Amino acid sequence: DLVNESLRFEPVPGGYRVVRGGAPLLTDPGTPLPLGDDDSREVALPFAFPFYGRSFDRVFVNSDGNLTFGEPDPASTPRRVGRLVNGPPRIAPLLTDLDPSAGGAVTLQALGDRFVVSWREIPNFENPLPNTLQAILYPDGRVEITYGTLNGNADEGVTGIAPGRAEGGVLAVD
Repeated sequence: DLVNESLRFEPVPGGYRVVRGGAPLLTDPGTPLPLGDDDSREVALPFAFPFYGRSFDRVFVNSDGNLTFGEPDPASTPRRVGRLVNGPPRIAPLLTDLDPSAGGAVTLQALGDRFVVSWREIPNFENPLPNTLQAILYPDGRVEITYGTLNGNADEGVTGIAPGRAEGGVLAVD
């Protein structure tokens, strides 16, 4: 139900609110980030990003459709709400078993007013059908998540944001 949809997470006192719809998928491909299956790379942000009361100048881009702060998450454990909530602070456009080594590309765009990470045409592990999704971070703490094609595993995957380490609950969207 998220195909060709978008979600915007807006900071509000005490957390975030989510608004569905609005942003189109950005088509500029950006710079490729080489990632394998269950892989992670740390990259610098072009601005300090406020997230759940903390500020981050670096982010880990994880092959499994999510971003983490403070530490990578290259684990191959189930991609469910428990992992989203109990791991590091996380933005999860689609925390599922994506495998960039099997096709597609993970790309970055570090722009002055936003930072864009795209998972383009990435198949799930052992499933050749492609998935396209995108996360955009803004200097004011907003997060936009936009979806193109989704062909993930029906029994595993979660979308949402979390402050990490089971602090303050979770805002799960799908």
